[in-house]
Amino acid sequence: MSEIKEGDVVVLKSGGKLMTLGDTPFNKGQHRTCYWFDGAELKTAEIHISALKLASE
Repeated sequence: MSEIKEGDVVVLKSGGKLMTLGDTPFNKGQHRTCYWFDGAELKTAEIHISALKLASE
């Protein structure tokens, strides 16, 4: 499995929307900020990296 890094397109291991992995000062420990669009609205969430995988996998 490849290591995910800032700018990668990721998805939850359980499925869902494609998200871009960001890097912000708010990232703590193993959580990362993910960004995606819901229509025209930008959404964000702090998600533990163990729940993410590269979208290309």
